[in-house]
Amino acid sequence: MLAPVRGDGTVDAGELYAAAGALDTTGQQVRLCLERPIAEGGFTREDRGRTARP
Repeated sequence: MLAPVRGDGTVDAGELYAAAGALDTTGQQVRLCLERPIAEGGFTREDRGRTARP
């Protein structure tokens, strides 16, 4: 998975969804791609929706 990861290791969901949209990827596809790494502890989630920071 490639994403706009910031220097502090965070990913802004709004930026992620914008990049995904530019590639004609749905929000559902983005969420599905993040489910496993979050479940495995590779990411943590702060907040919900487009304000989330996986």
